[in-house]
Amino acid sequence: MPAKKQITKEAILQAALKIVRECGLSAINARNLAKALQCSTQPIYLSFTGMDELKVAVTQMIDEEYDLFVEKHIDRNNYMVSKAEAHVLFALYEKNLYTAMFLSNSLEGISLEDIVNAEWNQKAIVSIMSDFRIDKHTAQKVFIDLWLVSSGLAIELSTNKMKIDELEIHSLISGFYERMKNYYAKK
Repeated sequence: MPAKKQITKEAILQAALKIVRECGLSAINARNLAKALQCSTQPIYLSFTGMDELKVAVTQMIDEEYDLFVEKHIDRNNYMVSKAEAHVLFALYEKNLYTAMFLSNSLEGISLEDIVNAEWNQKAIVSIMSDFRIDKHTAQKVFIDLWLVSSGLAIELSTNKMKIDELEIHSLISGFYERMKNYYAKK
């Protein structure tokens, strides 16, 4: 009877996620994982065909972490502002995960049209249509503007270029959103 596998695929993935959280995506390699798991590299290569496959799985876990983080911070009565704030807060509190998810090559080649048409952004666009009382095409423009502002803040925070707290983040995002609302109310 073959020996029971003691280091599970899930344990390897959890260790890899911890490494990314603490040191960044570039720190994932078989040696670092084996050290974190206190084992040889063999269990890693028994569970994954290579480091590329493992990194794809870890990237999916980071995506799930992001979704859970954002969902916890959503205010249903202020959906778009809270979603944008959550995006920035993820960069503030999970710098390495944010960097791995948004500043790696995983988004290479994505266009603004891809972003605005992505399934996961449709609820936000509907929220803007309702808040501003505007058509979908205009709401998509507002969404992109807010996405670019929140992403800019998030990048500055994740790369330690800017130091601001949650209150300032809220003020910046909600202030921008209100200015946009006032701009479109005058049209």
